[in-house]
Amino acid sequence: MQYRPRLVEPLGESRSDAEIAFAIADELGLSDQFFGGSIDAGREHILKPLGVTLEELKAKPGGINLPLEQRYLRYAEAKDGSVTGFKTETGLVELYSNVLLRQGEPPVPTFLESDLPGNEEYPFALTTTKTGYYCHSQHRNVPSPRKREPDPSVFLSPETADELLLDEGDWADVVTGHGWIRMRVKYDNSLDRRVIRASYGWWQGNSQRKLPGYDPFANGGANYNMPMNGKGLDRDLERRHTGLFPATLCQAIHDDRRGKGQFRGDLPVVSATSRKIRANFTTKIHD
Repeated sequence: MQYRPRLVEPLGESRSDAEIAFAIADELGLSDQFFGGSIDAGREHILKPLGVTLEELKAKPGGINLPLEQRYLRYAEAKDGSVTGFKTETGLVELYSNVLLRQGEPPVPTFLESDLPGNEEYPFALTTTKTGYYCHSQHRNVPSPRKREPDPSVFLSPETADELLLDEGDWADVVTGHGWIRMRVKYDNSLDRRVIRASYGWWQGNSQRKLPGYDPFANGGANYNMPMNGKGLDRDLERRHTGLFPATLCQAIHDDRRGKGQFRGDLPVVSATSRKIRANFTTKIHD
């Protein structure tokens, strides 16, 4: 066990996760539930069951070795003439949750096709998952992983891409009623034709690979939160990133600046004529 002190002063306004969480708690008037606003007091609380103080840990930069008792099958250990069980109301592995039932939620996981969002204007269900190359929104400035995943991506089935006249590698705009982002198209045969999956965590540039950054607060950037809003989230779990949101997908406007950075301007267009070129797909000819 080791205490790792700060080696360099933070750049700009960057702060640790703990500093951010404690500052938010203070603003909400919850400091008394966050050790009086003291991060070190919270660390002392964690260390107390181990019989080690924070000062002792700080005094030994190489760390402290503690014997670790490895225990298996804790649920089967004897306790008060019975077994310990699991930390559920019944002590059993619960596939049916009375806790969720009392909250007015389905007691077992359910899926209905009618639950998929979508309408004539936004026909797809938009979701996201974590990439394997980055740690959430970090490390896109590192050349090696950026070589493997250079651009923000939106995944869809090849059939859906064909219907939308999108090829793999095209830039496409992911649009909801709340905002829009721009990403490269990738095929995913595992996705339902009604589902599109956009990557998240994009903002950093990469100077060594000459790849751009993205304004996290601008429509037309690559911040997955821009097309999102708080409506339709799971009422109790509030999982924004695993929710499904109604969205649509369309070809992006290309220009010569695409290789140098994100285009975020406006282009004046006037619709002159429209022509149906495929079932359920109409194109407009612009001046």
